[in-house]
Amino acid sequence: MLTSRDKRVRALLLLDITEQQIEDVPEQVFNAYIHLLCRYFSIPDWYHYVDGAPKGDGRILLHRAIALMDRRKSTYRPGWNGILHAVHIFDSRRRGNGTSELMRQTLKVLDRAGVELDEEGFHTVCLSLSLSAVIRRNRIITAQDRGEGLPEDAQAHHFQHNVDDSHFLRSLFNKVVGQDTLVHNEPHLATVGDREPVTARKALSVPRPATLHAYIRALGIMGDYEGLLSVASFMHDNVSGLLQHCDNELNGYVRLRRTIVALRCFLERSWEEQSEQQALPAISDELSELDELAQSTDQEDETTGEHAPEELVMLVRDKVENLAAKWGHWPSDGEVEEYVEWGQTLKSLGKQ
Repeated sequence: MLTSRDKRVRALLLLDITEQQIEDVPEQVFNAYIHLLCRYFSIPDWYHYVDGAPKGDGRILLHRAIALMDRRKSTYRPGWNGILHAVHIFDSRRRGNGTSELMRQTLKVLDRAGVELDEEGFHTVCLSLSLSAVIRRNRIITAQDRGEGLPEDAQAHHFQHNVDDSHFLRSLFNKVVGQDTLVHNEPHLATVGDREPVTARKALSVPRPATLHAYIRALGIMGDYEGLLSVASFMHDNVSGLLQHCDNELNGYVRLRRTIVALRCFLERSWEEQSEQQALPAISDELSELDELAQSTDQEDETTGEHAPEELVMLVRDKVENLAAKWGHWPSDGEVEEYVEWGQTLKSLGKQ
């Protein structure tokens, strides 16, 4: 016969688990179960199988993990970060439709639980929105290469989606670093023309260079040049926090320099001399997912968009040069080429 504790644990396997049963599950067991669902979401589940759902689709277990965390009002941050990562991997494997709906829905549930997105979660969101933008762009390219007809508004839809996602990402960044009191999505191109620079704002929290790199990459893919200027301004105004990370991390200064090089690369769209898939430096756990995406294309196409205005590039360059003694001068052509090649090398290693 099952003990009282066994019954509480076994209740997790019930489709119609009640609120009280969820509350009765010991916290350590509940958290471990959430991690289990996130790690093995793609394995066919015989307890919660729903007729008509593809076996191993993963959506069922992800939805269950989200629902359980929501109903328990869990504030267990590692659990939420695990869910965000699993949602991103789910979208990567199924190649999705280029939307960020499931990720956005998950973030709404997280917010409803009263849990603030932290740096780890934000990093995952950056990777997710980057991937969605790549998927959308390459679907258009593939259709064009095959001579397939595209809806008249396909290009406009793609660009509008980029605008929406980049603004959403910028608002998340402001919250993560403690600058959410700023005007929502305030334009950072305030120094173009005759206007004066925006007053510097110190952040309550400064992300690691690797997270800023993922953020820059996401904004760059989506062509948000004002966003890139805002990142450069943030890095300039909070350089002491960045250098502290560098002192405490392995290869910290290498990562910081790579982030600076990424600014120039995406402002000038240097990566479009080849495909995004080749030029985008992959994060280690992204290699297998990114490698499955679209094939390379050498020619320019209508989805490319133009590089940043020269005056905006100069503003970013001034930010970098102003602190050249701390993180080096404006990246050289050779550094940009090496950055692109570095991304290709990581991709090839991911195939081995």
